[in-house]
Amino acid sequence: MKRLISLIVALIFLFVSPMAHLSSAESVERSVNETSGRVIVKMQSFQGITRLLKAGATVLAEKEKLVSLKKPVNQSMSAFLKELEKRPGVLYAEPDYKLTRSVIPNDVKYREQWHHQTIQSERAWDVTMGSNQTIVAVIDDGMDMKHPDLKNNIVKPYNVLTKNAKIPVGEHGTHVGGIIAASANNRIGGSGVAPGVKVMPINVFEDDAAYISEIIQGIEYAVKNGADILNMSLGMEFYSRALNEAVQAAHKKGTVIIAAAGNTGSYLINYPAGYQNVISVGATTQYDVMARYSNYGKTVDILAPGTDVLSTLPNGKYGAYSGTSMASPVVAGVAALIWSKEPKLTNAQVEYRLLQTAAKLKNPRTGKLYEYPRVDAAKALKYHLLASPKVTDITDKHSKVSLSYSSAFRGTISVTANGKTVKKAVNHGTAFKTAIEIGKQAAGRKITIKLIDREGNESWPVTKTVKDVTAPNAPKVQAVADNSTAISGTAEAASLITVKKGKTTVVSGKADKAGKFTLKLKSKQKAGTALTVTAADQAKNVSKEAKVVVKDKTPPALAQISKITASTTKVTGKTEARAKVILKVGGKSIAKTVKAGKDGKFSVKISKQKAGTTIHLYLTDEAGNQSKAIKRKVLKK
Repeated sequence: MKRLISLIVALIFLFVSPMAHLSSAESVERSVNETSGRVIVKMQSFQGITRLLKAGATVLAEKEKLVSLKKPVNQSMSAFLKELEKRPGVLYAEPDYKLTRSVIPNDVKYREQWHHQTIQSERAWDVTMGSNQTIVAVIDDGMDMKHPDLKNNIVKPYNVLTKNAKIPVGEHGTHVGGIIAASANNRIGGSGVAPGVKVMPINVFEDDAAYISEIIQGIEYAVKNGADILNMSLGMEFYSRALNEAVQAAHKKGTVIIAAAGNTGSYLINYPAGYQNVISVGATTQYDVMARYSNYGKTVDILAPGTDVLSTLPNGKYGAYSGTSMASPVVAGVAALIWSKEPKLTNAQVEYRLLQTAAKLKNPRTGKLYEYPRVDAAKALKYHLLASPKVTDITDKHSKVSLSYSSAFRGTISVTANGKTVKKAVNHGTAFKTAIEIGKQAAGRKITIKLIDREGNESWPVTKTVKDVTAPNAPKVQAVADNSTAISGTAEAASLITVKKGKTTVVSGKADKAGKFTLKLKSKQKAGTALTVTAADQAKNVSKEAKVVVKDKTPPALAQISKITASTTKVTGKTEARAKVILKVGGKSIAKTVKAGKDGKFSVKISKQKAGTTIHLYLTDEAGNQSKAIKRKVLKK
């Protein structure tokens, strides 16, 4: 029997009694949308209104002294309002907002779903309630596919255990599926966060546990069958390399992966939520504070409502459960709304949107902000991705970031380098170019540039790596002699050292991390040879040449010498060119010092020496190197 590794359903959800039904009624309310580009101006009197009328103003109510005016195309709303309020006789100016019918589902239990008010689902639904082209895979314990609030939103169900579409009616999976995509406006139950998207129920559980291998199969099925988002309201405290590899492979193929952070109220990491490229979701309560049962720690990314969340249950029922299992599908639903609105976004961009637009919450016990923000559907849907600026390459010689933008922009350019952010306000009615001072940056450093407009919308960050265009300093080389077997010195760390004689490479090799190098020579170099030594960094920038002349450190050698006898008065021989020749007996010179010619030949006059006498011959070259005594015995004849 194979070993079972339990994946407990993100700790046991807290059961509560089902909430009471509300009477079915269709609610219609009004909410404020974006401005239409017009303003309303309240005047102190109608004196001075002539200029406004010439600019196209319309009198709305003469008695109340109200006029309406169109905002100039090339001016921001805030700037135009400030300009108007500075004018004499203007009491105030405000945007002429458009009002529309707000999307409030007629589902009888909708009012009991407090999480929608917290994450501002209604404002998000003014943009989209989700596209049926967006699919969220629910890897769980099955789902009630006949539930009236789910049956129209289910696609490609799969049971990993039986390898077919017959999945069990899982209580947990049904609740999770309803949080994501329960149907809206069908006058029953409640509504999912993204009621217009599709859910793909995938069963991996047998009773209360599942094999890691079955979770992996569920992930692979979801990706292969077109799931955009994976929700995994399950977890364990054990790291699995195989599960992590499956998760990373799914992310690489473009899916957004969302998982429950765990319900032990501890710092423990819950997997798969703890893996990289997985959005780990903690839970909040109705008071918009972090739930005590929710796990916390460095792997948690975002919070979402998770306490007493009303959703679907098997057999057409509804109930409220608590846990990070409930918080995770709330975030999955918001991710589905984002992708429904902007289907061309990448998974990284959807993840970025979720985190960047999330609301910061204050811890009531400490008064400080929580480390993790809470998902905000309205902001996530209001937000739109700005076009990224074109940024020129940045080198370690430049102290500025230069960029251009192809359209009008009013807002802030943010440049982050070395952990510090520099911001520059921009107000251009047309395309523009600009440069921002950031100081010289080290090669290899990452520089991130993004635009943030006045409404808080951001461009996808452009990241540039500082290019290394600065050549290393010339190497410092130790003296090289004609008896050296290696060349040593210091240069830029890990640089490639090349030693040349003319155009011929003598030897090459790398400096170590400390910049030290010792390169073994294949053969000794002749004294007087000119060598050049350069260092090339990893960017192939080459230093200036360090010039080295091989020093003469080798004493002259005696090539030949004539026979010395008792009657010899002249000694001849051959040695190194221009070397001095000294002859001694018993430490005293027996002849004048002579110098060998250019050809190395020498001739020394001596007085006759007795047979058997030992003559010591010394050779000294022009570099001052002196040979050891060369001994010759005087022969009889």
